[in-house]
Amino acid sequence: MDLKTERRWSGGCYDRKEAIQSIYYLQILYTVRVMLITGLRNVALTKLKVKDVSFEEQVIHYDAGIFNSKNKIQIFPTPSKLLSLLKEHLKSNQLQQPEDTLLVGLKGYPLRAKQFNRITDKICD
Repeated sequence: MDLKTERRWSGGCYDRKEAIQSIYYLQILYTVRVMLITGLRNVALTKLKVKDVSFEEQVIHYDAGIFNSKNKIQIFPTPSKLLSLLKEHLKSNQLQQPEDTLLVGLKGYPLRAKQFNRITDKICD
C-alpha cells in the first residue's frame, strides 16, 4: 500500500482533505446558524460578543453602539438547539470572558468581515 492510500484509510474512512473540510464545517457551523437566525450582516456578526448571548432569556442582543434613530438595540429570540450549540462552541473555543468575540472564522481566530466573505465562498463551493 502506498503512502497516499495508507493516509486515506488510516484512522477512518476519509482522507486528509475530507478531514480538513469537516474541521472547516464545524468552525463555520455556529457562524452560519447565527447569521440565519438573526439576519445580521457581516459587520454586525463580527461585533457580537459572548456577553450578547443570554442563555436564561434565550435571546441574542445586538447593540451597534451608535446612538441615532436608525440604530437600536436588537433582540433576537434564539432556538434552544442553537443555544446548546453555542454553549458547546464557547467551551470548545475557551471563550469565557464577556468581551470575547462570539464567532470564529475558518482558522479559529475571532471573526472579521473579510473572513466572513471567505466563509460564504466556502459554502458556495
